[in-house]
Amino acid sequence: MMAFGSAVPNWRCDLTTLKDSNFTIADNFSDLKMCEFKYSFSSIKCKNRLYDPGMSTVVSEWDLVCDKSWVPSTITTLQMGGLITGGFISGHVADAIGRKSTYVCALLTIILLNATAAFSPTWEIFAVLRFFIGFASGFTTSLNFTFVIEFTPRQSRSMLRFLPCRELFGMLYACLCWWLHDWRYIQIGIAFVVFPLFLGIIWFVPESFRWLVTHWKIRKAYDVIKTIASMNNKEPPEYDKFHEEVIQVKDLLSEEKKYSVLDLLDNPRLLKITLLLMVACIGRRWTTSMFYIIGGCSGMIVGILQALDLENKEIFVTIFALPSKAFVTAGWVSVMLITAEIYPTVVRNIGSGLLNAASGIGIMVAPTVSFASQKIPGLLYLTFAGLMFLSAFLVILLPETNNKALEDTIDFDPNNSISKKIKNSFNTTVQKGYEYLK
Repeated sequence: MMAFGSAVPNWRCDLTTLKDSNFTIADNFSDLKMCEFKYSFSSIKCKNRLYDPGMSTVVSEWDLVCDKSWVPSTITTLQMGGLITGGFISGHVADAIGRKSTYVCALLTIILLNATAAFSPTWEIFAVLRFFIGFASGFTTSLNFTFVIEFTPRQSRSMLRFLPCRELFGMLYACLCWWLHDWRYIQIGIAFVVFPLFLGIIWFVPESFRWLVTHWKIRKAYDVIKTIASMNNKEPPEYDKFHEEVIQVKDLLSEEKKYSVLDLLDNPRLLKITLLLMVACIGRRWTTSMFYIIGGCSGMIVGILQALDLENKEIFVTIFALPSKAFVTAGWVSVMLITAEIYPTVVRNIGSGLLNAASGIGIMVAPTVSFASQKIPGLLYLTFAGLMFLSAFLVILLPETNNKALEDTIDFDPNNSISKKIKNSFNTTVQKGYEYLK
């Protein structure tokens, strides 16, 4: 939204408001974006501005130029702050109360707040609403793939992630902006676009059966497996046998374990995975690393070109910037796939949410680096090329997830025979139910 909402339409100072008998303004000043007119030793500030009526943004709505030019970027930063906060909290909520309930609540929040933001009387209220829209978006961002992957057979997971859904909706949003040209209508349009997804999740998408089993909701998990098996013309498993296998595992535990981000930090293997992912059919690792290396090389060339004084360098910059953008996007898609596959079910959304929060920090820092690159040509692309090379190296250190079954529990104490029995029985039981989805 803020990519369009913070755009500055063409404007000029309303010269009729400048009344000073000792000050004369040249006619050719009327088409310039000037906040202040200087003449000899005196100056006059432009008090009122006229904006191009063909484009309505929050800038033209609340006159956010000149001494208020900092406001649009601040609103975007607040929105990203909400994204970070929502991403961090979403994992704990989704792993505690369920994937579907969390996702539905986040979508409803996005619908209501976008519609409400369209009627914001001041930019301050609009900024607060954008923060909470970012907060809800942090939930959907961390849940988008982890929710779906728990229903997907291992051989189809990579294909599912590479479907260009995000890109197609990005194109749809661009068309929406081109058609409406008004930030208020666009806010309402976003709410309308999300509404069918909201209804679809409620009516057609069940709760993750993997989450239900790991939270001992055996009857509900069985109903989900039975429904999907029926849709795929498969015979459902016998409930008594399914129930007995899960109960045998539950009897070994004194109480249901509540997981948090501390469990990621306390487990050496998951801590290593989390730290590596924060920075960053062939296996997932090598595919991701290759994408980052190619994107980094293209970005490095762009940075060098920007620092040189060459004729027609803009053409070459565009030629190399496009593959840099394309391959870093492909690398990001691969990282999201690895993230969803590498964490056990009991902390999958916690890990995904934590990493989405970490990526939000990068989003907040990026505009500052972009601004600095205006003073130091090539800084932006050279900085991120270096980060791509670093990511390419760190991804190689991750364990391979290609064509491997999803884990459901955190590693227990290997010296404890009861713990090993719990883990083995638990994963075997869930996997049996999982086979009925194929």
